[in-house]
Amino acid sequence: MRITTSGIHTSTAVAVLALCVIAAFVMTASSEEIQADTEVTVGGHHYTLNDSGAVYNGPVNATGDVTIPEYIEYGGQRYTVYSIWIDYNGESIRTLSIPSTITAYRLPLLSHNESNLVSIAVDPDNIRLSAEDGILYDTMTSSLICYPQMRSGSSFTVPSWVETIGVGAFQYSDLRSVELSNVVTIEDRAFWNCTGLTSVSIPSTVRDIVQGAFTGCSGITSFSVDSENPTYTSDNGVLFNEDMTEIVKYPSGRTSSSYTIPDSVRTIGYGAFWTADRLTSVYIPGSVTSIGENAFLSAPLTEVDIPSSVRTIERNAFRFTEASSVIIRGDNVSIGSEAFYGVDNLRDIWFLGTIGQLASDAFAMGTNGPDACTVHSYYNVNLSAYSDGLTHFTYENIGTPPEEPVEPDDPDVPDEPDVDPNPEPDTPSEPDNPQTPGQGDDGDPSTDDLTRIYLNAVFLVAFIVVMFVNILLYVRIKM
Repeated sequence: MRITTSGIHTSTAVAVLALCVIAAFVMTASSEEIQADTEVTVGGHHYTLNDSGAVYNGPVNATGDVTIPEYIEYGGQRYTVYSIWIDYNGESIRTLSIPSTITAYRLPLLSHNESNLVSIAVDPDNIRLSAEDGILYDTMTSSLICYPQMRSGSSFTVPSWVETIGVGAFQYSDLRSVELSNVVTIEDRAFWNCTGLTSVSIPSTVRDIVQGAFTGCSGITSFSVDSENPTYTSDNGVLFNEDMTEIVKYPSGRTSSSYTIPDSVRTIGYGAFWTADRLTSVYIPGSVTSIGENAFLSAPLTEVDIPSSVRTIERNAFRFTEASSVIIRGDNVSIGSEAFYGVDNLRDIWFLGTIGQLASDAFAMGTNGPDACTVHSYYNVNLSAYSDGLTHFTYENIGTPPEEPVEPDDPDVPDEPDVDPNPEPDTPSEPDNPQTPGQGDDGDPSTDDLTRIYLNAVFLVAFIVVMFVNILLYVRIKM
């Protein structure tokens, strides 16, 4: 047996060389990943290039009719146009033709608030998307994904095979009525700012109304729910979950100035009173424990009185209300980000319990907020630490806190509002909220997942190469 240093050096050099090649390969791949999602302009249209092909993003200039190509050439390479999400000049498109190659999308399809879109056409060879009467559907997921805003007609019946109304599908439509047929899911912003709708009938099939589905529908005066629906119900035209423990949506078109929440309610849902722009007073019963995000956003409440049962006030809950006073009666109440932002008339805040967790900007009130505000509490509360510094807070001690969290008898402290908990309902009169990913990449692994798989494979190969070199070295030593 003879050991030669030259053999050892050769084997080591081979191993090092192999590792260097692998490292260079990894660095090259990383460099290509950094260059992914490149925005380009080809043929007067915007695209985003990535490893899967090209995403169509809209025309460079305002135009009427748009036909999306199946392929584009850029930098000497050919890219398949496989996806669509229009965020350039979408408001100028009147007709849109989608090729067979597009099988992915993001919703809402047109990111702009309003558009002049009249109709959509789809190549009949497309395996996922289809169009009927100018309306875009995803046949793979049984979804209606885009109803053109300028399509003629005041009413529409959703086809019986459709189970999902997609994100922003009817946004800004002028429709006055929609028959939901056999719909199961109504996605976020599905009817965003459909101001022409006056009433909504929820069929027995609906199981999920995603938060914000009817936000901005300022003409709706009532919701009705099929008696066979196991998930939702309505009471005096207001939409609730089945056991009325959560208020889902108050009809924004109601002309009443006040409303009493039923004492069965535990949760005021996301955006429940958002854009209820006639409500100046809402009685919150002692059963409520949570006030959801955007719950009273832009409702013109003149006073906010939060009972001692409430433990959570989520972000933007009272944003842009018109309250001059806020009374928080509970202990350890958690208050979310910008919960009282833009409450320009606020002059007095009453904390009648111990202070809970406050977001760093819970009382940030914006540039038009009050110059000064008085905080009344049994405890020293420094709200300046939870604001944007534009409002001067002064503190007034209201005495010794009670041993039990009871409502105060001090005449200087506001009592619970004197409101009939069961008033006669008003007769409704005629009427006068990131980008949300869609369903285009269903089932596909994310870029991070692919990167982890790729790197694991590379290091496995490196390990095998090193082991192989060591085996060769061991055999040479034995010889």
